[in-house]
Amino acid sequence: LVSRPGEALAMLAGTQDRYAVEGFLSYLARAGLLWRSLELLRAPDPCLRQDAAKLVKTALAAGYWPLYLNAVETHPDWRVRMAVARLLAAADHPEFAAELERRLATAPTPRSRRCLRAILRSQSSYLGEQARDAMADPA
Repeated sequence: LVSRPGEALAMLAGTQDRYAVEGFLSYLARAGLLWRSLELLRAPDPCLRQDAAKLVKTALAAGYWPLYLNAVETHPDWRVRMAVARLLAAADHPEFAAELERRLATAPTPRSRRCLRAILRSQSSYLGEQARDAMADPA
């Protein structure tokens, strides 16, 4: 399942059953497979990388932002952190921008703050005085 998440996801998406996709993602999250599939974002096989990216995008659309924000802050491989950050930067939802603002205020390291700040800057939906103040504060 982790080695080819895109195939399973494509089959489910083809059914147009939102609940089946959400159930699948819930199962993957509970089993720890969403986290383990992050390594596939750096796989040598381009098909695996695309499958992993589709999985992340689908999970982001379903609201699994905290998992991926944790990955940006704590994953041991910096290349995976950057791959996840690029996918997060492309996700643009108002709820996500609010979560980014909260995370930016409590980021554990200067590197995490810079990365979260860059992701937040990419969000067209972020407004708010707090975010602007956080952006002005160099880390």
